[in-house]
Amino acid sequence: QALRNHAGSVITFGAAGSNHALATSEYSKILGLTCIALLNQQPNANIVQNNLLLHKVNDTELYEYPDDQTRKLHTLTKWVDIKNSTGKFPYLVFPGAST
Repeated sequence: QALRNHAGSVITFGAAGSNHALATSEYSKILGLTCIALLNQQPNANIVQNNLLLHKVNDTELYEYPDDQTRKLHTLTKWVDIKNSTGKFPYLVFPGAST
């Protein structure tokens, strides 16, 4: 869908150790898209550390937020900033139910 919309980047969401955000990052890299992950804080655990490390390997742009309100405000700001700097709206990938 992101490629059909000619987006050069995707924005996704989740907690710091989100498997959804990591999967989006992996596929974005394969497809040549920039992935921006807007993540809520999460207690430290091995899965959180491992997923954040893999985001770095994928060159994901990571942003961390203390609460949903702050993240939602930054989502809009980031979306407009990317449109203004690239001429393309980023594609939004909303989290689904995953474990």
